[in-house]
Amino acid sequence: MKTRILIIALIVSMGFNLGMILTIGWRIWGIRQPGCGWHQSTLRDQFDLTAEQIDILERKRNEMQEKLLPIRKELLEKRRELLILQKGETLDEDRLDSLLSEIVRLQYRLEKTVVIHMNDVKGVLNEEQRVQFYCHLERDLCPRENHILYKECERR
Repeated sequence: MKTRILIIALIVSMGFNLGMILTIGWRIWGIRQPGCGWHQSTLRDQFDLTAEQIDILERKRNEMQEKLLPIRKELLEKRRELLILQKGETLDEDRLDSLLSEIVRLQYRLEKTVVIHMNDVKGVLNEEQRVQFYCHLERDLCPRENHILYKECERR
C-alpha cells in the first residue's frame, strides 16, 4: 500500500517538475504562442507592413477593441441570463424572446463594428497587401467553400 502511494507521489512530482521545466524553457528560449495584433511577426512579415502601417493598424485595432469590450460584456451577461432561464422549471417564452432579441442586437453591433474596422484596415493597405487581406478574409470567413471569390486566393 505504501509502495503504491510512493509511486503515485513520484509520478505526480515528475509531472509537476516536467511542467515547470517546460514553462521555464519556453520563457528562456522565447518559445511563445503567437501574439495578436499587426505588430506580431507573422502578420507583419506576411503583409510586408511598414512601421507606419503597423502604428496606424495597431491604433485602429485598439480603438476597435475598446468599442467591442462593452458589447462583449453585455453579450456574455445576456447569455448567462439565457442559461439561467434554461435551468428553470418552466420556460418563460416571453423572456426567452426578449433575451434572444437582445443577443441578436448585440451580435449585430459586434459584427458591424468588426466589418467597419476591416474596411478601415483595407484603407491603410496597398494593393498587394489588400489581395493578401482578402485571401485571409475568404479563408477565415468562408472556410472550405467550393467557390473562390478572388482568383488570387485559389488554394493549390
